[in-house]
Amino acid sequence: MRRLRTERDPGVATGTGGGSTCRVVANLSVLGMGVFLALGLGFSGGCFGSGHAPSQRYYSLPISLGLKEQPKRFDFVVRVEEFDVVPAYDRHRLVYRLSPYEFRYYGFRQWGTKPGRLVADSFRAYLRHSGLFADVTEGPAPTPRYTVTGKVIAIEEQDYGPKVGQKQWYAHLSLVVEVGRIADGKVVWRTMTDRRVPLAKKRPKAMVAGMTILLRQVAARLLSGIVRQADADRERGK
Repeated sequence: MRRLRTERDPGVATGTGGGSTCRVVANLSVLGMGVFLALGLGFSGGCFGSGHAPSQRYYSLPISLGLKEQPKRFDFVVRVEEFDVVPAYDRHRLVYRLSPYEFRYYGFRQWGTKPGRLVADSFRAYLRHSGLFADVTEGPAPTPRYTVTGKVIAIEEQDYGPKVGQKQWYAHLSLVVEVGRIADGKVVWRTMTDRRVPLAKKRPKAMVAGMTILLRQVAARLLSGIVRQADADRERGK
């Protein structure tokens, strides 16, 4: 019987994340197969049973935490639609980028929902929690006065610094947000964000915390933009 060999598959480049998969490589004769099966229980404590598989973890962006509710100022509804997403980021798995030319996916670290819905849900919760509007919805009814749309261009961990070979980690968010007025279909407010915040460690949890900071900043600008436009429209009688 030929020698039995086990290997460890790091599972990073293919996006299986920080976990490892035990793989048995063997060429067994008929007699060797019987021995292998007889000894199968010996492997149950290693490759085939009790090894601790990486646990799946899911993340959200709780940008409305700590936001103080204000007295209601407006009697209209704001609708926040699901955002478009660049295809590379339109999936549950968190992205980490090794260079401007190469990115990979964490295997066991995921967003709770895909980024297009995640960002929209976060903005919706932020605007609703502000208390300024009659309601903040995602559907067509009741008819809104303004609708929020946008596109996620990048939502990722960056694992490189400004200098070649420099070890530095960032949360990076690139995002376009628009506010349209339902009455005439015009875009009345728009912002483009392309920012990053440094991270102390290369950890998905640290990246999510940094991403929450970045998205909260955009949400604050969005809220301010809607309020200013609503005040301006009220003065002009629109």
